[in-house]
Amino acid sequence: MAKTKPVPPTADEEQAPSGGGKKKLLIAGPLVVALVAGWFFLLGPGGGSAAEEVKAAPEPGEVLALEPITMNLADGRLLKLGLALQLPLETSGHGEISGSVALDEAISFLGEHSYDQLAAPAARDTAKLELSKRVAERYHHDVLEVYFTEFVMQ
Repeated sequence: MAKTKPVPPTADEEQAPSGGGKKKLLIAGPLVVALVAGWFFLLGPGGGSAAEEVKAAPEPGEVLALEPITMNLADGRLLKLGLALQLPLETSGHGEISGSVALDEAISFLGEHSYDQLAAPAARDTAKLELSKRVAERYHHDVLEVYFTEFVMQ
């Protein structure tokens, strides 16, 4: 058997860095900074979790049923609408809740819609969610949700 003689490295091979250590540092450095920043923003100096800092939803209390009304839709058809307002267990102290603001918002919002736009059950659900949001804002969040107790279109 013939012995092979080791080949000396070429000039290019001698100048090439071995292992790519600087490249790894350039990639790992920003990653470590991002992880530390994320930890700081989530846990913060107080050490609590983000979930603990989220305000708990108010507990539902009384449901205030309003007298049904008959109103015009955008296409001239009629809607008989009954509403009930879900109040929180403890209100913010903005006084006694009157249904007139909720009815005014319902007439304004639902009156912009036609019979065809509200006929499908999914459309009614979408309208109820939007109406709930609008009514909650008008009552300074002393109303949690709006329920339809009657919804008859003609």
